[in-house]
Amino acid sequence: MPAAGNVGVHQAARELFDAIELRSLERIETVAEGNRIAIMWRTTAVAPGGEPFETLMFDLWEFDDSGMICRGTQFLDTAKFINVMWPPAKV
Repeated sequence: MPAAGNVGVHQAARELFDAIELRSLERIETVAEGNRIAIMWRTTAVAPGGEPFETLMFDLWEFDDSGMICRGTQFLDTAKFINVMWPPAKV
């Protein structure tokens, strides 16, 4: 499992991003309100040596007055990613 042990959040995120390959990314829904935009994605991902799997991701971006990103939040099915990258032992 990437970033196992005592590592910082940035290192853990980088190791996870490096370990997962996104094969497809389809925008399902986008909503803009004021200085925020929300996007729901359907993606096909694959872990090294694994089979491709489909999952959903959600992004929420907030922009400052100059149009620069000042905040970003992403949600995804972490249980699915963990199960794919570190499957339960077969009995």
